[in-house]
Amino acid sequence: MFITRFNTGLRYASHRSHRGSRGAAAKDMLLSSVPETRSTLSHVPSRDEKCPFVPTFESIIQTRRKQAAKSLVVQVKSKYSAEELFLTCQSSLGPVDSLHFFSRADSKELSNFYIVEFQEESSIEKALYSKEGVQFFDYSRKEVDTFIPVRSPFTWLFGGGAKETERDSKSSNTIPNYIPVTFPLERPSVTELPSFLSDITSLELQILEFERLSNMLDISSRIRFLTCRQLELCLSGLFGTFVSILPFGSSVNSFGSCDSDLDMVINFSSLEKNDDSASQLYFHVKGGFGQRNMSQMYIRILANLLQDIVPGIRNVQSISNARVPILKYHHQLLNLECDLSASSLSGVFMSELLYLYGEMDSRVRPLVLVIRRWAKEYGLVTNTRPTKMFTNFTITLLVIFFLQHNHKILPSVDCLRELGDPKELKICSDGVKRDFLTDISGYQSYLNSQYSLNEDKPTLEALLKDFFDFYGDFDFKGATICINSGKIRGPGKDRLNIINPLEPHLNVSANVSLNSISSFQLYCKRTLALINANPCFNSLFRGRVSRNLNDLFQTMDSNKKSRK
Repeated sequence: MFITRFNTGLRYASHRSHRGSRGAAAKDMLLSSVPETRSTLSHVPSRDEKCPFVPTFESIIQTRRKQAAKSLVVQVKSKYSAEELFLTCQSSLGPVDSLHFFSRADSKELSNFYIVEFQEESSIEKALYSKEGVQFFDYSRKEVDTFIPVRSPFTWLFGGGAKETERDSKSSNTIPNYIPVTFPLERPSVTELPSFLSDITSLELQILEFERLSNMLDISSRIRFLTCRQLELCLSGLFGTFVSILPFGSSVNSFGSCDSDLDMVINFSSLEKNDDSASQLYFHVKGGFGQRNMSQMYIRILANLLQDIVPGIRNVQSISNARVPILKYHHQLLNLECDLSASSLSGVFMSELLYLYGEMDSRVRPLVLVIRRWAKEYGLVTNTRPTKMFTNFTITLLVIFFLQHNHKILPSVDCLRELGDPKELKICSDGVKRDFLTDISGYQSYLNSQYSLNEDKPTLEALLKDFFDFYGDFDFKGATICINSGKIRGPGKDRLNIINPLEPHLNVSANVSLNSISSFQLYCKRTLALINANPCFNSLFRGRVSRNLNDLFQTMDSNKKSRK
């Protein structure tokens, strides 16, 4: 059986060997309620074969990394260059598996690209390191001897003189029909989106359509993993195969969009001790820096390396004194904002946890996306760091806690830890653990108390309305939000207290100001009133015209004035 994830473009085979046995005995072991506090399970529930297969986070990352390792980004004259590009790659580098076009409307010089995925990684080895592969030439200068010879998966097709006719780029018989040539779906812009959604008759359908139009496309995921691959190749001269660059955050946690920034971390996990090795030879190395000092050193060194040598990278900014030292830069070829850290894998583990929550119920992802968009429209979130405002991460945790506490749609992190496999335990260099369940296939009916419900499930409209009602009057000063237990705890020391699920001693919202909290609650109440004021809202359940999503995203002048 194969299941296609339309938002990532990946297909995964379903392996039934790890599922529990069929029958009443397996059903009896699936508890009907979600544990809210951590305790020792008297028995571990069996996996239910009737639940759909969900690919693990690690399998998605591995598949994407393999794709990137077999791919080149090629700048071309236009989308009609596909035939010439295919012939060039097929004849000189090896069998081509697929072509994926993308374009940039913001730049005339860097406007059209194809991602070429080959069938074998050896084609990339040939492209980068053989005399018959990609050639060096600095097209921006006449002096050929002034460029820096850096090998990377970012290339350009010399000539590319295909005429821009109205013909389909795959109309020729040169490209076999079994080789996909894909083009990204046209989507309405941010300014066009409200009017586009207004043609849809119900808020429920509007939210679902908004999710479809917001989800990260396959080409966007490919771009981000190729950006990671570029840095890996850059660092491989020093570190060989010991280093990998892993994406985390919105790019991989299933809540991202095509305009999401790219967060990356340098990973040296392949340096783990090998007790089975009989070798008595060891590398001479430098050490004794301490974890933080070493992270700061990496960031300082990489800043000059990326700014001066690696093609496409501009505006490098080293922020080495932050709690987590990072390197910020703009990828000129892709028009992509990137953050690179050299600390631990805790961000990757958090991305995996959020991914699992997004897969547990079909309402989670659209609800998170629409509320994050609502918060952005009302000026409640910002991408700048540090900030006294909310972030997408804090908004996401608020939604997760709401679904845990009010509706038992999502389990607590403690519940996931109870089901975790000790063999899959991972510990970062700073002690952060990934000790929760990583494969939820077959556990959905145990983890989600509403999983088996049909007609009695709250709709997206009802959940959205309840979210605004819940937090509009929430006592943030006297309560601490904890998704580990799924319960409200006593007051914390800060104005807004949201416990970091992987590092419980940290408050992810410690910097949020009282003014930001007041604005958030004010807009929750006003948005709820705006929805309730329309007499057609409740008629949604009877199939008549409902509230327009424009009203939800409307930023009224009075709201702006009250926030100042």
